Amino acid sequence: MEDQNLKTLWLVGDDFVQPSPNPVYMRLYGHPLCPYVERSRMTFHLKEIPFQFCCVDFPSRPQWFKELGSEGRVPVLELPNNKGRVIESAVVAQFVDDYYCKCYYQAFPKDPIVKAKVKIAIEKVNSFVPFFYKCLKEDGEKAEVGEAAKPILEWFEASLKSNKKTEYFLDQEAPTFADIFLFPHFTRLTYLEGTKCEPYLKELKLESYPHLMKWHKKMLDHPKVQKSLCCKEAFQGFVKDMKETGVLTLKLGTYCDKEKFTAPAEPNLLILRVMNETFSKPPVNPQYMRLYGHPMGPYVERCRMTLNLKGVPFQFVHLDLSSLPDWYKNMESSGQIPLLELPNEEIRLYESDVVAQFIDEYYQTPYKALPEEAYLRAWVKVVLAKVDGFTSFVLKALKEEGENLAESIRTFLTWFENKLKENTCGSYFLNQKEPTLADTFLMPQFTRLTYFEGTKLHYIFEEVKFKDFPRVMLWHETMKNNPVIQVSICPKEAFHKFLEDYKSTGVLTLKLGTYCQFYISQKHSFKKKK
Repeated sequence: MEDQNLKTLWLVGDDFVQPSPNPVYMRLYGHPLCPYVERSRMTFHLKEIPFQFCCVDFPSRPQWFKELGSEGRVPVLELPNNKGRVIESAVVAQFVDDYYCKCYYQAFPKDPIVKAKVKIAIEKVNSFVPFFYKCLKEDGEKAEVGEAAKPILEWFEASLKSNKKTEYFLDQEAPTFADIFLFPHFTRLTYLEGTKCEPYLKELKLESYPHLMKWHKKMLDHPKVQKSLCCKEAFQGFVKDMKETGVLTLKLGTYCDKEKFTAPAEPNLLILRVMNETFSKPPVNPQYMRLYGHPMGPYVERCRMTLNLKGVPFQFVHLDLSSLPDWYKNMESSGQIPLLELPNEEIRLYESDVVAQFIDEYYQTPYKALPEEAYLRAWVKVVLAKVDGFTSFVLKALKEEGENLAESIRTFLTWFENKLKENTCGSYFLNQKEPTLADTFLMPQFTRLTYFEGTKLHYIFEEVKFKDFPRVMLWHETMKNNPVIQVSICPKEAFHKFLEDYKSTGVLTLKLGTYCQFYISQKHSFKKKK
């Protein structure tokens, strides 16, 4: 099933409402044919970072888009949960490279000498781009345009000719920003063949630069570059429209077909469902971490929240715990969940606290599930110890084992209430403005405790007397309203059906199907205003 947070949005008409913020992935606003947007898309694809693409129809840009900070221009990069935006193609591409600096691939090489040379090449690219637009607009005398562009084309040719190992600029093993920034405009330049602009293209005499053309062929054949490659047919349709109307603007529809430009589902992020013991073990994911678990598992939910808060893409494998296959039982966790499998490796981790803390340390993103300050880290661990005790009593309440369960739960809630009273400005534990592991570890079991209402365990719900803990309830409401947290929350209806199944069968296990119908955690509401 496709992750709806990666579904391409198609923004046509000035009456379309602004889509809700993406809770997990970066969102890139742009047009599929725009060369500046293509730079950013290429950077994402080369770094193997999933993102949501929002295609914008330029003639009918709504007012809300014009107010995003770029004055209606593209690209615009929106961070998950609308935590900020970045504009200008060079800045966006370099921000993506810096933000995901732990990726094995860097568009800006770490070697300072090579990095400086890439910057010089980018300056040459910036000098070349105006010649593409002169050819596109048929601006000036053909011969003069060709002669003026010659020194820059000769520089590109000489730079590539000096390579000894590879066909990319500066003899690098993979494309750098030197390649990424030149490729979109150079490709569109070659697409002018067969259009009214072809006479200008011929004046450039590109066949005189064999190393440059060989580089272009190398880039065209790169599988990751192909994912963002501008469609020749669509671009030539744009040129025809421009020549007929005299308006240089990028539209959606007509020459830019929706089906052709809607990104296919990323296969390595598709959710897998292991329904019973007959299901074969899936091959190791070559790109992303894989989390094995059940959508309603509270310990799994902790890890999902951590991954989503850090903006880390992962593949989720749903397991039916009532009929686990032998290959899963023989893994390191002995059939328990969650289990985290590293990409392209037979390395796995289990135990929710170990998994969540590993994710936080492994991915060095701006968000920290464990604060860097030693004092705060220590207090998060204090809260986690309390959460462990609270969790054991919620589980006993679920099973209706023991006496004075509600009173024991109230003791823990009193501690949580007093801790939240100490806040002066933050909405989360320890006066933080973003959830830490203290919040994400308490949330799953506390939510399920509130779900006791209206079930056979309603008497426990009443005895707990939630109204006595206003700050805890306010904290819970804040967590529920956090779009990133919402992606992972167990649905109340599904929990009620699970509880009904448990009370009727006496078997406490999480199944797939029946009460746990496959659900998509987040859907975009993208409708026209009435």
